[in-house]
Amino acid sequence: MTTRYAQFSGKFYPSSHIETRKLIEYIEKKEANNLRHIVDAKLNVFGGVVPHAGYMFSGYQAVHFFHYTIHQVFDSVVILSPSHRGLGPEVSIDGHDQWEIPGADFQTDKDLLNSGLFDVSSDAQYEEHAAEVMLPYLSHYRPDLNKIAVITIRNPKLQNIRNVAEKLYRYEKDSGQKLLVIASSDFNHFESAEKGREKDDYILEAIKNLDEAEVIERVRKYNVSVCGYGPISALMAYGKMKNEKVSFSILRRGHSGEILASDEVVDYVSLLCAAPLEVKP
Repeated sequence: MTTRYAQFSGKFYPSSHIETRKLIEYIEKKEANNLRHIVDAKLNVFGGVVPHAGYMFSGYQAVHFFHYTIHQVFDSVVILSPSHRGLGPEVSIDGHDQWEIPGADFQTDKDLLNSGLFDVSSDAQYEEHAAEVMLPYLSHYRPDLNKIAVITIRNPKLQNIRNVAEKLYRYEKDSGQKLLVIASSDFNHFESAEKGREKDDYILEAIKNLDEAEVIERVRKYNVSVCGYGPISALMAYGKMKNEKVSFSILRRGHSGEILASDEVVDYVSLLCAAPLEVKP
């Protein structure tokens, strides 16, 4: 059995699961007024966009998404990861049997891994934080969801992201499993808060319009450093296949300068991919 051990505990999140829980609970208290409405949401959640920076910076955005998952039923979690290191195939599924973080371990969705839908790579997530950072949140909010698949999109061209979406949709239909799909991404990097917000707005407009091709085009046209635009675009394409009434809602926006003052900040946006809950007569 092969295990992908935590590589970023003590860096992006605490090395102790007790300290991680305390940090998330601290963030929860800070965000309490902004979280109260979520309990009344009548939605069918398909996934969302979650930042993958250090918890002290981006946890204030991330916790909003995970709140929407608490009362939803899922069989497995798919984390769509960008590639900061540029390792592995253009698109691949991680080949480890399990992932281990302090205080929790996650089993790989072997049905999806062995489906033949994706190239298998155990290298794509080497020294890659984007997927690992999602796991302590899952352990905290959904300890029952310990079956995961990590899909790395190294080359976020339109054909690749649409293939990812179609394959996930087909797998879900054929297997009868309900997936929670998380697109791991920060938004614009290392510009002023004002400039970053302006650039992010171009991408958020395309996301709201459910136009994954336009997301890719605008990232390049406006030089927006959204590191996970491939995963975001794949989630958009997948959401449209799931339900014609799907929409993306901004849950929380912020940037690193709100925690540590700086003229150059990294932007964080959490979004929800969902459709209205259909009530049977």
